[in-house]
Amino acid sequence: MKKLIVLFILIVLYSCTKDEPVSKPSVFNGFGTANINGKEYMFKPSMKYHESLGRYGIILVYFENEIQRAKIHFAKVSNENSLQTLHKYNDNIINTQCGFYTSILDGDVAGNYYFLNEKDSIEDYLLLTSFDMTTGEVKGEFQASFYVDTAKIFDHNFPDTIVITNGYFETTVLDE
Repeated sequence: MKKLIVLFILIVLYSCTKDEPVSKPSVFNGFGTANINGKEYMFKPSMKYHESLGRYGIILVYFENEIQRAKIHFAKVSNENSLQTLHKYNDNIINTQCGFYTSILDGDVAGNYYFLNEKDSIEDYLLLTSFDMTTGEVKGEFQASFYVDTAKIFDHNFPDTIVITNGYFETTVLDE
């Protein structure tokens, strides 16, 4: 009888142990760098194909102490290895679009939104220098300038205008 009780206790204890958590793959892979108003920042990139648009989306996120602080977003990106002129977000535009965002508090609260500045002398572009359709590996360069949406300034840690130069990233397209 004692053996049966010990066996029962062992079964109960074993069944109550916590399973190892299943780690989710990161949506970020590769690396990115860019100068923002002359200061170098490191980014974590992510790229995904959007079937509904027939184009790609790229996000480059800047983290500070593991908290998201800023994000560059490219939408409607073609997979062609050619210079893609950037445009402000607009549902009627089918070409590559770009925006810049900041985050506040613990990183999940929207800060400022910046519009692409298409009226200054800076050439706003994205250039995919390499796109391997077999492996999904992508390399690219970019530069752009932005101005803050003055109707909604929540983050006073970033200036009113952002100029991004020497932008570079390497990533792999995420599988669905």
